[in-house]
Amino acid sequence: MSLPSALALLGLAITAGATSGPTAGSQKSCSSFGPTPLAGVAFASSTHFAANTHVNISNVYSSIDETNLPAFCRVELVITTNATAGTTALAEVWLPDDWNGRVLTVGNGGLAGGGTPLPITRPPT
Repeated sequence: MSLPSALALLGLAITAGATSGPTAGSQKSCSSFGPTPLAGVAFASSTHFAANTHVNISNVYSSIDETNLPAFCRVELVITTNATAGTTALAEVWLPDDWNGRVLTVGNGGLAGGGTPLPITRPPT
């Protein structure tokens, strides 16, 4: 399966299980999150961030240091891109507690860095 196909299917699998609007158990739901099994995709972790708390996520590709984000669940995944060669790609999905049903995907090739959290801080237009 190609990486774009895997990411498209993964997005559908995750959003199919999501609901619109905040829930009282958002943090609990995030900590017990497990996406629909999909060949070549492994669940790595999930972390809930409360609204307006300090979010500092850094890796060799990018750095995010924000305090004005809405509450969200960060889901980290490992996607096998070539099982024979043992190569993988890392992916994240940020699921806002107060999801409005819209989806924004951000990506780039190679070692071009990461995305910015700015789109989830803005109200929908």
